[in-house]
Amino acid sequence: MQTIASDLTPAVERSRTPVHRSLVPPAARLAGTRPRFDSASRTPNHAQAMSDGMTGAELIAAARRAGYKLSEHALKRYRDGGLIPRPHPAPTKGRVGIPQLYPPGTLEQLLAVCQLRKDAWRFDELRILVWWKRHWVDYEHLRSSLKAVIDEDPDVRGLHRAYEEAGHDPVEAAHKVLEEEDTEELRDPVLRLVLWRLGGNRADLYTVTFTLLVLAFGGAPEWDSTDVGLDDPITGRHIVEASPRELLDRAFGIDRLVSDDFGSGPFLKERPDMAANLLSLRDVGALDWLNPSTVVDAASDLELDQARDRVSGFFDLLPVVAKAMEAMLGRDFAAMGLFRAADLHKSASVRAMLVRYGLLLPKLVDDESVTGVSAALATSYPIFHAALELTGAFPGYKKYLTPAGVKQLDQLATEEVTVFRRQVGAFLDAHPDINRALIPADSDLDSDLDSDLDKT
Repeated sequence: MQTIASDLTPAVERSRTPVHRSLVPPAARLAGTRPRFDSASRTPNHAQAMSDGMTGAELIAAARRAGYKLSEHALKRYRDGGLIPRPHPAPTKGRVGIPQLYPPGTLEQLLAVCQLRKDAWRFDELRILVWWKRHWVDYEHLRSSLKAVIDEDPDVRGLHRAYEEAGHDPVEAAHKVLEEEDTEELRDPVLRLVLWRLGGNRADLYTVTFTLLVLAFGGAPEWDSTDVGLDDPITGRHIVEASPRELLDRAFGIDRLVSDDFGSGPFLKERPDMAANLLSLRDVGALDWLNPSTVVDAASDLELDQARDRVSGFFDLLPVVAKAMEAMLGRDFAAMGLFRAADLHKSASVRAMLVRYGLLLPKLVDDESVTGVSAALATSYPIFHAALELTGAFPGYKKYLTPAGVKQLDQLATEEVTVFRRQVGAFLDAHPDINRALIPADSDLDSDLDSDLDKT
């Protein structure tokens, strides 16, 4: 079965010039797009023509001409770190001093590494980012980097410490984690969003977090308990709060998913059972924060590629979709705010955690379903990106740039509508890419703008 990578890989990646087989990832080898090669091999391969390879000095000179300050020491570190392939002796006719040539495609690989180096200082982070962008890496180094980034995450280490200090008691461990958290200032954008969904009630946020921690530590949460064990100091009445089950629905945005209507009904027709879903996640190991990297250690090179391909489309594309929908329909419409908030988490640790989930995903959903969603998302991405650009150009009119909003234009003054039409028309003429993405090619661009906006 064709891997998800073929659905999400940009056309420029598929049409690249032929490269040496040392740069072929396992997923591409399986698909038969490029020949197989043992990336760990350091032995000469005289059968492979190396006449178009480059020496280390040539690579350094080319990188410098491209604007990167690359030294011989840095090139060696990239090579030893599994970020560029190793050179091989060039075929010669008995000449003394056989030159070492890097395989074809190494320059393109090196320039990509130099560019991504700006976003990742640590080599573990750089290696993950290079691989995430579908460039070659040595998989032995990659596996070590994924495990190191996951295991060294401060949150993961904090969970380990609390669990040990609590004597492996899930409830006590959850309390210890929350006692160490700074409840006064929430810097994490996802937690701020969850707090907003809970109406700013920090006690409810505590309940949600506590429930998830107990579950992650292997305990059994009290899903339907409403008794907090306290009396109101003023009225003397027993305090009753929403149950963890209700609060989880709000925290995960289920209320919005089953109610917000984009024009063709809500995203979810039926309310899911979050408690059952979370238990399923724990059963497959998705909530195992005490041994989070074991699943990475057990995966093959090919399985790592497939896991990345399962999740990268969502991680890279959904934030744009979320921003466009929120721009047109309001904050956190259909619970899409989570992806907008997660867009601020572009770190290597988040990518490593997502790969971990990607490895476990086949235990919950079949690959065909994931492939279908990813393909649909990739197809619709240009539309949402164009819509985001359009609403950014006309922020005061974004409510009228939705399927339902276009029909409300008649509520405005005739002269204002006329001016707005001209401005939108001029904007689309000046931005043909946005025009093509939003309006079908077979539509009549000279028709009434209301019709074009409706199509948009």
